[in-house]
Amino acid sequence: MELSSSGAYLSTVMSSILAVWLASMIEKGIKNIRPDLVKLFVVPFLTIIVTALLTFLVVGPIANLLTDWLSLGFQTILNFNSVLYGFFLGALWQVLVMFGLH
Repeated sequence: MELSSSGAYLSTVMSSILAVWLASMIEKGIKNIRPDLVKLFVVPFLTIIVTALLTFLVVGPIANLLTDWLSLGFQTILNFNSVLYGFFLGALWQVLVMFGLH
């Protein structure tokens, strides 16, 4: 079974959520090594630059892979038992919509 991931990279919220988490970690690290004189400009600038690069190169593809695995899991449950699939989908629907995975 081949997973279709064209367009999924930009249409999910998971990569954005992971990017914000990554940015918070990067900002904490930069705040520890920056001089006080340039903190208002350097910390946000470096945080955005590093986060953007890592999001496009690492976080986005990982989030896309996790989304594909989740889709494959739901397809496997559907092929196994449609009633069980309906139960899981109904139970998780609100969470899936909240994270853009519907």
